[in-house]
Amino acid sequence: MAPFTASAAPPGTIRVMAIGDSLTNGYPLTPAISYRKKLGESLTAAGISFDYVGGRDENPADPEHDLAHEGNIGAKVESMMGGAAWQQYRPNIILLMGGTNDFREVEASGSFSRIRDVVDIFVLADMIAKINADYQSDGGKVEIFVSSIPPMGYATVDGSSRLTATMLERLRAILGNPAYPVQETSFTATFNRFLSRIGLTPDLHDIFQRADTDGAAGLSEAETEQALKWLGEYIINKYIGDYNNKIRTLAVTHRNVHFVDAGAALTLADFNDGTHPATQAAYDKMAPAWFAALSAFVNSLPRYWVGETGDWADQYNWAFAPDGVGGAGQPVRGDAYLRQHDALDRIVTRSAGASELFMSRLEIDALGSGTMTLRSRQAMSVLLIVAGAAGQGHVDHHAGSTITVPNIVLGSEPGSSGSYRLADAGSLLKSGNVEAGFAGAGSFVQEGGTNDLLRQLILGFATSGTGSYRLEDGTLSANQEFIGLHGKGHFVQNGGVNRVEYKSYTAGNVSGTLSIASEPGGQGTYSMLGGTLEAVRIANFGTFDFRGGTVRAQFQNDGELRLHGSLALTGSLAQAAGGRLYIEDALAGWSTAALHVTETASFAGPIIVNLAAGAAPQLGQAFEILTATAGLDEELPSMVRLPLLPGKLMARAAVAGNALAVRIDTVRCEDVELVRQSVGQAGAFLPADVNRDGIVNVRDVAAIAKKLPTGTVCGR
Repeated sequence: MAPFTASAAPPGTIRVMAIGDSLTNGYPLTPAISYRKKLGESLTAAGISFDYVGGRDENPADPEHDLAHEGNIGAKVESMMGGAAWQQYRPNIILLMGGTNDFREVEASGSFSRIRDVVDIFVLADMIAKINADYQSDGGKVEIFVSSIPPMGYATVDGSSRLTATMLERLRAILGNPAYPVQETSFTATFNRFLSRIGLTPDLHDIFQRADTDGAAGLSEAETEQALKWLGEYIINKYIGDYNNKIRTLAVTHRNVHFVDAGAALTLADFNDGTHPATQAAYDKMAPAWFAALSAFVNSLPRYWVGETGDWADQYNWAFAPDGVGGAGQPVRGDAYLRQHDALDRIVTRSAGASELFMSRLEIDALGSGTMTLRSRQAMSVLLIVAGAAGQGHVDHHAGSTITVPNIVLGSEPGSSGSYRLADAGSLLKSGNVEAGFAGAGSFVQEGGTNDLLRQLILGFATSGTGSYRLEDGTLSANQEFIGLHGKGHFVQNGGVNRVEYKSYTAGNVSGTLSIASEPGGQGTYSMLGGTLEAVRIANFGTFDFRGGTVRAQFQNDGELRLHGSLALTGSLAQAAGGRLYIEDALAGWSTAALHVTETASFAGPIIVNLAAGAAPQLGQAFEILTATAGLDEELPSMVRLPLLPGKLMARAAVAGNALAVRIDTVRCEDVELVRQSVGQAGAFLPADVNRDGIVNVRDVAAIAKKLPTGTVCGR
């Protein structure tokens, strides 16, 4: 895009319109200047000539203090779209933040479906489409910078939104009329049953413990009220987090849209009323994110790669138009597009001769039968890297260089593919969000170096997305990781360190969580063969396959946890009714799979023990398959499903202290009678389903009866 000009302003002045609600206005402070004054000061200091335009606070006689805007208190996105202020003022750049009031006005006492509707209907996308259509109708151009919205919580002073008030009503109704003090087992069981049905996974243990401030067992009435508020904040901000993820997608699907994560600069501690910054200093916290996005974009022309394999620093490899004439010079700001339309395999190398850059967008896309690869050996900063927009794109990051990029998308559109390779000690990727398999196929391979994610790693973002990550060596550190969000995700760890830790406030207070297939429809697998995995919490709704390495986490299992070796879990394990623990390769004399938990272990779902190939357990042998330092429930053996052993042998499970062991015994008459009494039962993991075909019938009776010791006669 050419440098901006506007007839109503001095040449080169950019007309900027801030559109939004009370957060753009600056409510409830006086004067109401929101982030606009701080942003304006930063733009002026950077030498960027601009003019705020809009119907509020317009002061053309005093440009230095002109903070014109379209921030309307209480406005929903639909009313912003209906106002269409851009049609009157024709800004070159629109700063858009909207959606907070769409959430605030939701009635949640009956169900959460209306909160979900704000995310699913997503009026903001319609507004973007309308803005673009209005400008295209007369040949105009506009750049739209759209921001995430801040979290929302309960007021610490009088007043609350309709959403927070009705959310609290709903949670009180679910809890019913409890006897005080409320015990943790009752609290967690009640809400787990409800929330698991709608795909929400709060850390109820953490919420309960934080609310229990008086030191007495259980929660008092006041403490229970606080716990319900924190649970309500988790639910509300989980949906706000989903909404913000959809805002990010707008920057991928529209080339004139740029994502700004200004909402993430604020936390609930910045609010008194649960929604609005209580101080000007808090409002000012949003300005740097806007400034970073704007300063990377303005006063620059996009460059297009027109060379074959070559050096980024060679000016003749760049043109101002696709397939244009070379000689435009290497890009240092704005947008750059590395594209090819033929059968050549091109490699663009950023080496020591490349200039320092701070760019808005870098797109790597091979639309022909060849490939396009960026090989980075020199530091660079980019707001958005897209590898594989509609075709194929690859990034090879090595040689100890540093790349700083808030957002990386690998495999943007259906049918596209993108990859990123991080290698060599000293190589550093400092990113905000990495999405491998946005709607296409994306893969990330880490062979060394450090991948430092301030916010999220997402594998398989959309339903059509397929993402993978292979960690061979080095360190991956993230605030959150989603393996199979709405699509398919697969993480393979052969070595290195994967650390999911608190780095920044996350809507819903779930920083430090590794989530596997946590959203409805998502499919995720984490395959661990070596290295170290550290997380505050692992929420598994897919498959966690363990074959080696070290794990430190509070593990919540609502999917499949498969052990092919001995796992020492430093932390706790809580298995829900939908979870299944598979002890694979078990009952082998030389080595047996087992799980050792340093804290508590609880099970509402089955433990399935499978015989190792070639295993020949002997009568009288015993195998420990599970230990927990805090002890185990004596009723746990009823949850264990044991394999059918060869010959006349039978496996039996028993708890002794902190260990669950399997002892090799012979079949008894009462075993046969148990199966006979269970004939007709159907379902998964039935204790009497000897052959594990999902139904107890005469075949199971025959199978168990054949194993009775020779000469045994059982009465009826």
